[in-house]
Amino acid sequence: MTEKFDVIDLVKLQTIENIINSKLAELKRVSKNEELQEVENNFKKSKEVLEKVQHAFNDIESKRKALEDKIELNNEKIKSIQDKLFSGTIGSSKELLNYQEEIRSLEAANEKMEDEAIDLMMKLEDMEKPLKDTKARNEEHKDKVKEVKEETGEKIKELEKDIKKFQGEREEVIEAIPAEYIKKYNKVKEKKGGIAVTVLKDNFCSVCNMEIPSKDADKINDIN
Repeated sequence: MTEKFDVIDLVKLQTIENIINSKLAELKRVSKNEELQEVENNFKKSKEVLEKVQHAFNDIESKRKALEDKIELNNEKIKSIQDKLFSGTIGSSKELLNYQEEIRSLEAANEKMEDEAIDLMMKLEDMEKPLKDTKARNEEHKDKVKEVKEETGEKIKELEKDIKKFQGEREEVIEAIPAEYIKKYNKVKEKKGGIAVTVLKDNFCSVCNMEIPSKDADKINDIN
């Protein structure tokens, strides 16, 4: 004997399953997260630009530091020679002239390197603002990635929570429907692309969003 049940339970089941499917589709979309892919790509590009600008800055700074070290080394040589000149140990005028010439050569070299160092310092000063701006943009992209990741995580948690809730409601509704009707319901649903039942209100179908002609609606009512 066929068990009696309220047909509205099938409508409830269909509605709940539609919601679950919609939530699952949204979960898939959110998990894929094209926005996150975009901001991560922007961050990657920003990071590459920053690395290039930083590398150029570091290269100039390295050259400036190398010049500074050479100047300091030359100054130490000059001081060492000057100490010899004033030590009273030099025995010939030729030796004296050689030391003086070496000092002039070292001082000339230092003057040239100091000019080069000044040029490099000016370049570094010109690069400071672009480097600072590039770092700031890179941080903005980094923060955006973090923000989108956090938002995505919250959305996924919320969707998973909703899906779990509706899956529980689905099980409760199924328990109230005889197995033979569930079997017929699933069979029709499989044939009709996931839709087995719908609500016809004022000759309007809630699934196809179309008004059903009165004569056809009457036929449906007769079948019910």
